[in-house]
Amino acid sequence: YIEEGMAINGKLLNMVDASNYEGIYEFKQGDMLIPAGFGNLASWWVDTNYVKATAAGLQFLPVDGTYKVMVNIDKSTVHFKRVNADGSDATLADDGTGAIWLMGWGVGAPSLDNQFGWDAGKAYCMPEVAPCIYEFIGYAGPEKGSSIGQYFRYDYISMKYFHQNNWGGEMKLSGDEKNTTLNSTILNDEGNLEVDVKDKGHTPLENGATYKLTIDASAGKNNVVVKFVKGE
Repeated sequence: YIEEGMAINGKLLNMVDASNYEGIYEFKQGDMLIPAGFGNLASWWVDTNYVKATAAGLQFLPVDGTYKVMVNIDKSTVHFKRVNADGSDATLADDGTGAIWLMGWGVGAPSLDNQFGWDAGKAYCMPEVAPCIYEFIGYAGPEKGSSIGQYFRYDYISMKYFHQNNWGGEMKLSGDEKNTTLNSTILNDEGNLEVDVKDKGHTPLENGATYKLTIDASAGKNNVVVKFVKGE
């Protein structure tokens, strides 16, 4: 199927290398994404925070905008991120719209075998599901041998959001530069957002349960509220 080309909604993806393809698309919230050239789509992981499987196809969940679709044919994965018209990574605007980027350990996708870590330029772009509202939803799981969809490590998390896909503007929970309020009985304010069962005696997540991380920037990027709750 590679020779025939891979496409979404009739627009071909471009080959980056032997394993990776990507393309820039204008999507509207609620659009149906119709893939072609992917073979058996059921064998693929398509980021569940960006699309929802319906009888009519893959429904796009985030707000209207420009997005880069990134396909890895070796891992059978499809990732998304918000970009500018020229394809460069979007950033968080002063009014709280745009893009929020998540880095850290104990969080990953399509499973915890693929944690985000702290590598600049490789952060996870949280989908903006409503104006200025960003969400990341997944199951809790173990560090190793986790299942697809287990995005939060149940016994250890240390994560932080950034205003760009790089170091620079970031979450500040205290001090003169405080720009974020943590509203959660599960995550702990340790400079980063943390669950640390072994070293700090935090309460673990329930293995296999669903958790939702919400970043609400509706009051602007310097008045953000972070919520983390069990269940959806």
